[in-house]
Amino acid sequence: MQKEKKFFTLLITVLCFNISLSAKTPKLWDVGRLLRNPPKTESGATIEKSGCTIQEVFYEGEPYHGKPTKVFAYLAIPKGVVPTKKFPAVLLLHGGGGKAFSDWAELWGNRGYVALAMDLAGCDADGKPHEQAGPGQDDETKFRDFDINNPGGVRDMWTYQAVAAVLRGHSLLVARKDVDSKRIAETGISWGGYLSCILATVDTKLVASVPVYGCGFIHESSVWTGEVPVFGKMTESQCTKWVSLFDPSSYLDKTKCPMLMINSPTDFAYHIDSYQKSYNLAKSHNKQVSLSLIVGLPHYHNWEIKEVEAFIDAYCLKTKPLATVGVPKINGSEMQATFTADVLIKEAALCYTTDTNVPPQCQWQSIPAQLNGNSVSAGIPAERPIRCFLQVTDERGLKTSSTYIDITDFIR
Repeated sequence: MQKEKKFFTLLITVLCFNISLSAKTPKLWDVGRLLRNPPKTESGATIEKSGCTIQEVFYEGEPYHGKPTKVFAYLAIPKGVVPTKKFPAVLLLHGGGGKAFSDWAELWGNRGYVALAMDLAGCDADGKPHEQAGPGQDDETKFRDFDINNPGGVRDMWTYQAVAAVLRGHSLLVARKDVDSKRIAETGISWGGYLSCILATVDTKLVASVPVYGCGFIHESSVWTGEVPVFGKMTESQCTKWVSLFDPSSYLDKTKCPMLMINSPTDFAYHIDSYQKSYNLAKSHNKQVSLSLIVGLPHYHNWEIKEVEAFIDAYCLKTKPLATVGVPKINGSEMQATFTADVLIKEAALCYTTDTNVPPQCQWQSIPAQLNGNSVSAGIPAERPIRCFLQVTDERGLKTSSTYIDITDFIR
C-alpha cells in the first residue's frame, strides 16, 4: 500500500510537470513557497564601510542532486536610523565568470538600499567552490542535456537553481524588519541579465527589473551560436527542450513588473537582433518596458551604469523616471518617433550602421537628431543597407532609445 501511494505521488508529480510544459510559459518554480518561507541564514564576517555595513552570509538554497545547498552573499545595510517607510532593497545578479561582489553591494548600500549580492556559481567569498555548493556556472553545466520528464533532474539545471536562489534571496530581504517589502527591485549583468528576464515574469513581487546585456533568443543569435557554438552541438530535440524551459523567450511575454533593458548594439555575447526580439516580446504584453541601446557600452561587470540606478530609483524612491521612446517610423528619408519625459531632454541622436557584417562586428556612428516638443526626428543617411535607431539624452545625461529599423532599400 505504501509503495502504491509513493508511485501515485510520483505519477501525479510527473503528469503535473508535463502539463506545465505544455503551457506557453513553463511553471518550474514553486514561487509561493520560495517567496513565502525565508531561508535559514548563517552570518559571517562584518565589513564596516563609510555609508553601510556589509555582512557576509550563507543562506539556504534548493537541494542539488538530492543534497542541501547554501548560497553565499554579501548583504549591505545602510548606516543611520531606519526611515519610517523602511529601506528599499535590491537583488544583484552577477554574470558569467563573476561572483558575489561586495563592491556592488556597497554601492547600493551607500545609496540607501539594503542590497543582496549573491553568488550564483556555487562559490564563497574567495570565488572558490564551497562544500554545500549548487551547480557551477560554466557553459558545459548550463547547457548540458537533461531528461525533461524528470522533475528532479530539471531542478538540478543551473538556470533553475540560480532563479530559485534569487527568489530565496528576495524572501530573505522581505523577512528583514528594516526592508520595505513593496520596494524590492533586481538587476543583473550578462548571465545575470539573462536571469533578470526570467525573474521579471517569475517573481511577481518585484517592483522593477533591469537586465543588462542579457536577453532571450540566444539559440538564434548570440555568442553561443557563433564563437562558442553550444547550440550547434545540440540535437534539435535537446535545443528545443532547453529553449522551452530555460531561454527567456519562453517567459518574456508574461512579464508584469516595469523593466529597463540595456545593451550595446555591438555586444559580443547577446546580439542586437536577439535583444530587439526580446524587447519586442516583453513590450507587446507589458507597456512598462523601456529600452536603452548605448553605442560603445563595454561588456563587463559594470555596476555603475547610471540608467540602472535612475530606473530603480523611479520605482523605489519615486524620483523622476527615464524618458521612453516610442516605435520609430520612416517618413520619406526621415526617421521619427515620439517620446515621453518628466525631465528635460537636452539632446537627441540618430545612431546607425551601414556595415554588412554580423551585428557584433558592425561599426556604429551617430548624427544629431532634432527635438520638437515630444517628438524626435533625423534624416537617414542615403547609404544602404542601413540599421538605425533614435536616442534621447535627458538633462541628467541618461540615455534611452527606440528599437532599430533595418532598411535595405533607398527611400525616396
